[in-house]
Amino acid sequence: MKLKKLLALAVCLTGTFLLSSSVLASDITVKVNGSDIIFEDQEPEIVDGRTLVPLRGVFDSMGFDVEWDETARSAKISNSIKDITMTENIKRVISNTKTIDIDVAPQIIGGRLMIPLRAVAESIDASVEWDGTTRTVSIIYVKADGVDESVNNIGMDEQQYMKTIISLKEEMREITDFMPDAVLSYAAGMGNFNEISETSVPKVEEEQFEALEAVLDKFDEIEPVEGLRSADENLKEYVKLIRELIKYSKDNNPKNVIDRSNSSFMEYLEVAKMNIEELNSDFGNNLIEYFMENKVLWEDIYGEGLILNFLLY
Repeated sequence: MKLKKLLALAVCLTGTFLLSSSVLASDITVKVNGSDIIFEDQEPEIVDGRTLVPLRGVFDSMGFDVEWDETARSAKISNSIKDITMTENIKRVISNTKTIDIDVAPQIIGGRLMIPLRAVAESIDASVEWDGTTRTVSIIYVKADGVDESVNNIGMDEQQYMKTIISLKEEMREITDFMPDAVLSYAAGMGNFNEISETSVPKVEEEQFEALEAVLDKFDEIEPVEGLRSADENLKEYVKLIRELIKYSKDNNPKNVIDRSNSSFMEYLEVAKMNIEELNSDFGNNLIEYFMENKVLWEDIYGEGLILNFLLY
């Protein structure tokens, strides 16, 4: 009899504990820039020590577009400068062109895609704080108001154009960071060529050139948009010049050095460098002119340095 009573008590306590855990798991407050987020049909949950929230609700409150691809079972949140993609049951977030590993995969709970809040929020450069006493997640996204209000002054095609070229430039930089090519380094500021130790500089592998040219192909595929046609012309000229530099490097600089005794070689590099600097200046000025006409706060959205030095490494 005593054993039966103990078992009954254990079952009762276990049931109470599970009920209590369930209540606590859903009793989470999420704030964005101080304002509470209301979840209509699915509350946040804690899975493996990470707070998961429904995709919709948090990020659209910060001005992001939220899309769900049923076929790919993936979701995307985006604004004028960020494209974040995550896939159900995959422990990975893709932020523009960067891949970020996460501890808990996005998953369907209660018919809603639930995503790890901290990992995704930090991928958009938001700060996240957890108050265990009040069980409150606080997100601070300092660019939300400025980006949303200002960028809406320009067309969606122009916004997508800017997102695409920023993403491709980042992809290009990741490739060229490991390219010790003398010609590209001198004329375009690309890579990690060290002139001081140029006698021992390793040869650039063909695969590296191919990877760079693949990104240049993507630049060429970008369709010009009405408001930014002049800037696009500068960009396409820049791509053409980088292709010429690659070919020149392969054909005329097999030793991969900066031969200052070769006047024709140095003259070519100097002219190419001057042309890139001029294209960069024209590109930045054309962007700024468009943004000013449309009252876009480009410094807050894209950063002044990015606009003025986009084509320079």
